[in-house]
Amino acid sequence: MMTYRPISGMALLFLVVGAWVFPVYAQQIGTIKGIVLDMSTGKRIVGVLVHVQNTPASTITDKKGAFRLSKIPAGTYTLEFIKMGYRTLILPEQHVLAEKTTPVIAQLNASTGEKEDVFYIGEIRVEADEAKLPNDPVSKDVVKSGDIENLQASSLGDVLELIPGVEKTNRLGLGKKIQAGIRGRSQDALSTFGTKVILDDAPLSNNANFQGITNIFLGKNVSLTTGQGIDLRNIPADNIETVEVIKGVPSVRYGDFTEGIIKVETKIGKRQPRLTIKHNPDTKEINFGNGIVRWNTGLTYDLNYGYSERNLRKIGDEYHRFTGTLVTRKRFFGRKLTVKHKLFGQRLLDEEKPTDVHRNKRYNRGYTINNDLWGDYVINPLSKFTYSHYVHFRKQNTFAQRLVEADPRSYIGSMRVLGNEWNIGGRWEFHLMRLTGASVFHELIFGTDVEYDRNRGKGVIIDSTRNYYGPLSGKRSYNFDQIPGQTLVGLYAEDKITLHYLRDFTWTLGVRYDLFNPKSIHFPGLWTREPFIKSQQGTFLSPRVGLIVFLSKNSRLRFGYGLSAKSPPLTNVYRAPQVLAFRDITYRHSQKNPDLKGYQLKKLDVGIDAKFFNFARTSLEGYYTYRTGQMSQVKYPFGYVMNPDTITEATYSIYENRGWTRRYGMELSIQTITYKNISFLLNLTHRSEKMGRTGLFYYSHTDTAKGQRPWAPAGMSWRKKAILDVRLSYKARSLGIWVSVWMQSVVYEKFQQYTVNSFYWWENNSFSYPPKTIYNFAVSKSLWKGAEVSFYINNFFDDRNVYRHPYFHTYSERTSGIFYGFKLSTKL
Repeated sequence: MMTYRPISGMALLFLVVGAWVFPVYAQQIGTIKGIVLDMSTGKRIVGVLVHVQNTPASTITDKKGAFRLSKIPAGTYTLEFIKMGYRTLILPEQHVLAEKTTPVIAQLNASTGEKEDVFYIGEIRVEADEAKLPNDPVSKDVVKSGDIENLQASSLGDVLELIPGVEKTNRLGLGKKIQAGIRGRSQDALSTFGTKVILDDAPLSNNANFQGITNIFLGKNVSLTTGQGIDLRNIPADNIETVEVIKGVPSVRYGDFTEGIIKVETKIGKRQPRLTIKHNPDTKEINFGNGIVRWNTGLTYDLNYGYSERNLRKIGDEYHRFTGTLVTRKRFFGRKLTVKHKLFGQRLLDEEKPTDVHRNKRYNRGYTINNDLWGDYVINPLSKFTYSHYVHFRKQNTFAQRLVEADPRSYIGSMRVLGNEWNIGGRWEFHLMRLTGASVFHELIFGTDVEYDRNRGKGVIIDSTRNYYGPLSGKRSYNFDQIPGQTLVGLYAEDKITLHYLRDFTWTLGVRYDLFNPKSIHFPGLWTREPFIKSQQGTFLSPRVGLIVFLSKNSRLRFGYGLSAKSPPLTNVYRAPQVLAFRDITYRHSQKNPDLKGYQLKKLDVGIDAKFFNFARTSLEGYYTYRTGQMSQVKYPFGYVMNPDTITEATYSIYENRGWTRRYGMELSIQTITYKNISFLLNLTHRSEKMGRTGLFYYSHTDTAKGQRPWAPAGMSWRKKAILDVRLSYKARSLGIWVSVWMQSVVYEKFQQYTVNSFYWWENNSFSYPPKTIYNFAVSKSLWKGAEVSFYINNFFDDRNVYRHPYFHTYSERTSGIFYGFKLSTKL
């Protein structure tokens, strides 16, 4: 069935509604009109036979790839497109209305002539690699379920190892927190926080996470994600159908993000009951899934348990993940209305028990319950309505304990965080397809989305007499019920235009209006530059433009430019107060900034793609991003409000919009088709990053004899990195085997830091990391029908790349040692 997209303005909606209310009664015949494109090249195809099944109606596409079928009786038909050298395309449920024209865009896949384009190793779907050129201006990578299963991923975080340019430093498994910053660094909190993860059309938000409102340090293994992106370990990989990583300028339907989009679709529909067991020295995992269809209703469920024993020498250092998913799908009103409903439940136990004299005990326990409802309603062949609603709840239960050395005696300090995190929202879209002129197609979207984030509960509990942070610490208990929620509203419209003028090309023009915590209407905003709707965390207008030009049959040019905005995390807006105890007097200073604004990113993408001899595809893409107004922690001396000239070591901190980041880079990719069972992929990525802050910052420890000042400009930092990825795959149907070998080399990595008011001489110096290279290997082999076994080795040369820091003179391993694992999967 064809996919229809958005309407561009309310007037068009009124026309459609008017057509329903005031129908024109005429002869009950209509017209089918459209074009046929090559899916790989985007070029129009001449001489395609277009046939309306079960009728004598048929025609041939002209020299522009266009066709027209007139005098078709009103009804629902199936169209068939036949062309030598292409796979036959069937388009069902094409609705013809009386005295109306039904537009159709058909895309044909070229036939390779091979019989082994698709085969199965057990239940792993193996597809021949194709050197397809993109038909969309948006830069993105797509990972399918077959690649995921061959990799033996345990979570979405492992799946991202398949994305070129992602540095492979962690072992597969559940041992460590995994976050993603698209075209950024996973160590940069704002890059991970600005990367939006969407699971089955519902965003997984982290805006209301307050677990680390007091900057809890939970040690090496037990970790938090406050003010950062979500932990990708929480999404099991076994029921993932596809992962789409959008790196370029996306559609305006996506909001509240800056870096990029990770869009995940899970397996829904009929499938055989299946049991999967995975084992490696770090992680043990078992998964059972099934899908049935009864009475026009699809039912899919998955049960997953994952266990990680991170340190074999330490008792109690464990991570447990219990996950259950139940999805139903049903169609109503002659299959016009599709309703999908998902229940997701998860229990996490992240433990670290005390085993030394410091009595360090930490855990992160909690559970998640998600309720999602999404689908669409096909109004007619020209339009449809899509919707998505979600209610996500997460119970937070974090505990930390340690030995605090104090005078006159040491004590065991502890603290706890108890909260109930809510994310409630929805999205509603109207899609419309229009055909204007001879062959100009418009795919229009008009929509809105709303999200409400809130955290309730007892909050942070600290015993002030045995303070976890020390007897002189200013950190105190804090109740989450005192913190208001945050409402995010987005309005957007987009038009995707496909036409031919000297060359075939597609324009995408869209605009999005984001309101972060809207408060009031400001009418002067209609004729001034001030916002029409005032929002506490800011109002942002984000236009986006995309263009793809089909230069020839085997080449095209892509361009994208746009803006996007991200709301600040509530933990930055409502920080816990800072307390200063001096003798018998206690000073409490607020660290909240209720008017903290969101931040925005500008992105420019330019790429060129070419295909050589139907054997290999190459892409060269350059990008530039500029992130402004990002949150930055700013210190002030106690008493600053009364006297700005105050100088004291006692400080409090507030987040302000003072940071900025510039990034630019190049990506070169070469992909071959599967020839004689072998395919090859090469990707070279170069990234540069410059970060800084504006204004003056307070330094409490200053030495005026050395020329240091209490208020001075902030420093800046530069980073550069080049990564080479090479993948070789061997897929043989006759042997029932799939072998993959990956090589990744960080060719160079440089870092430089400059601080104006330097305390240490090394702060104004630069250093380079030595090159590092790792090799990974994975193989999947069929055992019997519906069963397969997989095995992998990571870093099989055991090169740990030991690095000595030039200034701290410490040693560290930049890569994990040799690691292996296997998987057994069979249908039941």
